[in-house]
Amino acid sequence: MIRERIATLLSFFTPREVPERATTPEESLSVHVATQRVDSAYERFRNLLDPGDEDILRRKAIMRFLGRRWAFTADPETFSLDLLKNLAYGKYIPGATHRRYTRDIAVVVQKAFTFWQLSNRTTHTWFLPLLSVEIDRILYPREADDALVYAFFEDTLERIVWEDETVEASERKTQLFLACHRALAKTDDAELFWHLFRTAEPSWIGEASEEDLEHVAEHFPRLQEEIEQALHHPAAVRLLRKMQLLAVPYRILRDILRQEHAEAILENPTRLASAVQAVLTERIRRLERQMFRRVWHAALFLFLSKGVLAFSLEIPYEWFFGNIRVVPLFINFFFPPTVLLLMTGSIPRPGKANTDRLIQILQTLVSGEGKHPESIVRTPQKTAVRRSIFTLIYGFFSLVLFAGIFWFLRVLNFSLLGGFFFVVFLGLVSFLGLRLRSSMRELRVVVPQQRVIGALLDFLTLPMIDLGRQIALRASQINVFLFLLDAIIEAPFKLLIGLVEEWFTYLRERKEELV
Repeated sequence: MIRERIATLLSFFTPREVPERATTPEESLSVHVATQRVDSAYERFRNLLDPGDEDILRRKAIMRFLGRRWAFTADPETFSLDLLKNLAYGKYIPGATHRRYTRDIAVVVQKAFTFWQLSNRTTHTWFLPLLSVEIDRILYPREADDALVYAFFEDTLERIVWEDETVEASERKTQLFLACHRALAKTDDAELFWHLFRTAEPSWIGEASEEDLEHVAEHFPRLQEEIEQALHHPAAVRLLRKMQLLAVPYRILRDILRQEHAEAILENPTRLASAVQAVLTERIRRLERQMFRRVWHAALFLFLSKGVLAFSLEIPYEWFFGNIRVVPLFINFFFPPTVLLLMTGSIPRPGKANTDRLIQILQTLVSGEGKHPESIVRTPQKTAVRRSIFTLIYGFFSLVLFAGIFWFLRVLNFSLLGGFFFVVFLGLVSFLGLRLRSSMRELRVVVPQQRVIGALLDFLTLPMIDLGRQIALRASQINVFLFLLDAIIEAPFKLLIGLVEEWFTYLRERKEELV
């Protein structure tokens, strides 16, 4: 027996090809394989410097195109075709994608351009992210993922008990919706803004009239501010942590719903148990492959960054103040990547108890028989005095730890600058390694108990991880390599790619004329 909410989900998970491919050359985008290889190589290199999930990388590519070309928008259909070809060059969509998407995107571009003009050509902070999500959703609608998140949201709404006084009653549904999206679909702020904006301004959906767009343009600054406040609510991180554990069964359910004969699997508890085990095994393998790829990407980025810093700053600094210290340079190059490989080389898999618990939860989730335990959201119990004391102790220990590290580096004959780079990169590696190690958390419903040695290691390494997090947050805002690529290199490079593609098209047409 499948309960009604899960049965409704089955209709959203019918297999279909997205985006739709053309059946004839005239209907397809028809990009040349040479330009596609060159541009996709550039995009892969750029994505090494700014990694992310496939959907987010594709959307960022759309936003970069909009940023380069928006002010020069002329004919919406030409603009849309150029955008689609740009995505095909980078292999974000297949080269055989149907040209019909040009018309659909042109409608959105025309609507957005009218809105932009009504806003006195003001490019609001969230305007291009909103537009990039809307265009991406034409190519990859993701109705199934949205339906699953909404089912998760409704189920959680029925079992959650609010005891958190920091979240007003009027804000609770919105905050829970955002947390469910972030936990299950890993939705970023741009897409969450799109969801909340469409809910607040339904007149934006579809082919909006000029009167509707005038209304949206008038209220957009206020609405933008309200949505930003919702996205950055003080309780957002705490709610996300709570939802991450509750989202695990729905993540497994999504993979089962995508299988053939999903309905028959869900109706049979024995087949459902086997399917959960198979999905878990496959997801663990996939996570390990992704982790391996991310580790090598990170190691490559570390070598690249350290090489640039060594040759531009560290070696000239040491040469100016005496002699070049080879051993510290060697340690600075190879120690951080080695630590990263060691941290991610032995990540424990979820055990049998976790699998058995998942099977039990999913059988209850699918059938509706039995009751899920309540999930209580509480206000953090931290007194100001106690928190201040703990902060002082933590700060003192951090100073002692970093002083000890710098003293040891001086014993190894590190220069002041070399020691500084060592600590910075070790902090980055510690933070990145922790994030990679925690990726298995998305499959755990049984939280492993922490042992004494683990607690001691956390205490010793937490200041370094904290430093790495602070550096990573700031480095993402001032990434020099990305700035150089996006501001100086990308625009002429993409123009050249377009010219080369036009040249190949001209040659093909001339050849057809001769034949």
